[in-house]
Amino acid sequence: NEILPSPEGTDETKEWIEIFNQNNFEVDISEWQITDTVGKTFTYTFAAGTKIPSQGFLVLSRPETKITLNNDEDGLLFIQPNGNILDRVNYQKAPLGQSYSKTGDGWGWGSVLTPGSVNITPLTATQNEIAQKEKTEPNKESQKNQSQKQQLAAVGEQFPKTFDSL
Repeated sequence: NEILPSPEGTDETKEWIEIFNQNNFEVDISEWQITDTVGKTFTYTFAAGTKIPSQGFLVLSRPETKITLNNDEDGLLFIQPNGNILDRVNYQKAPLGQSYSKTGDGWGWGSVLTPGSVNITPLTATQNEIAQKEKTEPNKESQKNQSQKQQLAAVGEQFPKTFDSL
């Protein structure tokens, strides 16, 4: 769900990998594996009894997994015990101090690190700030847009009575 390959500070202690369980039920990932794909690779196998709660996060540090995330290019595979690759991610050059996060539109780099919580991308933050500002400080333009929206009919709706026939 989110990885930090090029942290500020030492890679050996500050790199991490986050896994998100998007299900509405707990998932047991005992004996599943994560492996990196470029350069000297390492495979980490989850211990028996490793579970991720419903809608929960599991954050793994480099000292725990021994997986080295290359700064110039790498990838990760998330593998079930039967060898089925459940998920994968690849990236090119990792910007210093930015995590690579999964969003609704795919993967992207961002400076807002969210290990163990919902990913926040700069676009999401900006959209939230704009929405909050419009709620607290309505301006003439937003009032004009609201007035125009009230005059428009959506597909399948009747035109407002103030419009003449076409």
